[in-house]
Amino acid sequence: MSELGDRLLNTPLGSALGAMAVQGLATHAEAVRLKRGEYLFRAGDPGDALYLVLAGNLDVVLGKLGAGEMVVATLGPGQVVGELEVMTNTVRVASLLATEDTLLFTLKGQKLAPLLAQNDAAANQLVAYIAKSLARRLAAVNQRIVAKAPPPPPVEAAMTVPEDMPIEEVEVQELIVEDADLDVLDKLWT
Repeated sequence: MSELGDRLLNTPLGSALGAMAVQGLATHAEAVRLKRGEYLFRAGDPGDALYLVLAGNLDVVLGKLGAGEMVVATLGPGQVVGELEVMTNTVRVASLLATEDTLLFTLKGQKLAPLLAQNDAAANQLVAYIAKSLARRLAAVNQRIVAKAPPPPPVEAAMTVPEDMPIEEVEVQELIVEDADLDVLDKLWT
């Protein structure tokens, strides 16, 4: 396996995908190295690749230089970025600035699309991982919105259920949301 594949395998994404999938994706990927102070991309740039931070840190910056820039999050090793824009074929909504020398695993959308069209197992596993990650983020946003929403108005009449209506019990699993997932929301809403 390549050095890039070995580095990817030692991340949460690599662990989830497994050695064969990582090896398959690594053949279509490349490494990007940034020096401290370099931008990976800026808001408005095409969303043409997704990245996984292998080493270093990136600040997620909203706003324009000199006109109220705000760091809303810091991404570190193991975190995926740019996946939403690749999946939706949209432009970048924020800028990413290296706060130290940074190494990233990069997969361009133009390489991912044909793999998905061929029903490549590794690409499908990657998209499933991304979907779960995005679903967790959306659930965190939903929880935060509900927590900030005013209480609902009182219900005037209780709903009645016919006695012969079967009610099925469903086990509900608790969603675990990391504080880091919500930090960006707090910064945007204050």
